[in-house]
Amino acid sequence: VLPPVLTMQEALKDDAPHLHEGGNVLSAEHIKRGDVDAAIKKAKHVITRTYTTPYTEHAFMEPECAVALPEGKDGVLVHTSGQSIYDEQHEISHMLQLPPEKVHCHSMLVGGGFGGKEDMSVQHHAALAAWILKQPVKVKLSRQESLTVHPKRHPMEMKLTTACDEQGRITAMRAIIDANTGAYASLGGPVLQRACTHASGPYNFQNFEVYGRAIYTNLVPAGAFRGFGVTQSCFAVEANLNLLADELGMDYYEIRRLNALKPGDTMPNGQIAGEDTGIVECLEAVKEAYYSSPRAGIACGFKNSGLGVGFPDTGRCILSVEQGKVHIRTSAACMGQGVATVCTQMLGQTCSLGADQIIVEDPDTRRTPDSGTSTASRQSVFTGEAVRRAALKLKDALQTNALSDLEGQEFSGEYTSITDPINSKKEHPVSHVAYSFSAQVVILDEQGKMEKV
Repeated sequence: VLPPVLTMQEALKDDAPHLHEGGNVLSAEHIKRGDVDAAIKKAKHVITRTYTTPYTEHAFMEPECAVALPEGKDGVLVHTSGQSIYDEQHEISHMLQLPPEKVHCHSMLVGGGFGGKEDMSVQHHAALAAWILKQPVKVKLSRQESLTVHPKRHPMEMKLTTACDEQGRITAMRAIIDANTGAYASLGGPVLQRACTHASGPYNFQNFEVYGRAIYTNLVPAGAFRGFGVTQSCFAVEANLNLLADELGMDYYEIRRLNALKPGDTMPNGQIAGEDTGIVECLEAVKEAYYSSPRAGIACGFKNSGLGVGFPDTGRCILSVEQGKVHIRTSAACMGQGVATVCTQMLGQTCSLGADQIIVEDPDTRRTPDSGTSTASRQSVFTGEAVRRAALKLKDALQTNALSDLEGQEFSGEYTSITDPINSKKEHPVSHVAYSFSAQVVILDEQGKMEKV
């Protein structure tokens, strides 16, 4: 029995037991642009607060399940409900010490995922048992087992300093973010990166510094969860902004509208905000709702699409014409976000095809090319663009042929984003290929209960 490390503070002590070789810090990040110290010193108003967020459970309706059965000579077929069949194939083949082609993964309807089905849960158990027993094996978690074993949203402790001038323009921000990644790494490193790259909020200012650490403890592992670290730092950013507004005597809408990013602005991470930057439009859309109620709260947020920060990231698709219909073949997992609908629309609009002429196949390592995992809000951008590129080739072919003349032909599409590392020294690095923006108003009734979102 070893002494447990139950808090991040304990884990960072010099004499703390090491949970893993190399110590208790899984990863660390540091982003710095401009002169934060000078800007804070010069600022009219400065707010420093520490915020904490707890573990959160995904609570998807469908618990984890896999069915595995022997296939061919020494092979295994696994029907899964995870967020990436190729990740599953890689990990199962590694565990069984089989070549990847001996592990055939086929995705069923996943149900809800939200990041909670990104790590292995039952797939490897089902595969191992089926491979040894040479019998079909089903492994399904009960709700209690699911709660016990799958990773949660990272609890974080965030110390944020936000500074502004007398008009309410943000001049600087410094953040210190510690993420409790639990006993195992899971997606702790990338989640921390996203919390750091988004710690500015969707606002325009140039002095920005963030220190981040993902820390091991003897608690439940934390991993991917919708928003992927961005939700935690967003909460802290928005709360500090409200406190600045209180000091200034501004309302919460005004301070956000004043500081909102516009196309062409330099973001605090150095990236140039693209023409599609839409936080101003989001704020305009909720303005009437905010001002029409005496008890309204408002917050803004933004979120990357794609892995970004220099990681290779590719979407792939094959369109095949079979029995007079076009099959969309991609490994992108659908867990309720509607990726099959997105792909159908992309193909249908590009080639003027009806939905009844299109079949979206299940992800399958024998049939569908690797389009990466359904994570990082990436599939509409990456697989959607891969489908569009393949559809342009099909469109060319359809200009001189009827669909029936193309029977048996295949058209492939691929899209890879090019981004810069998190600590790039470029003047204007590209951290992420795309961002989405949002503004939300919540209205309370006279009793303080939520009336409308």
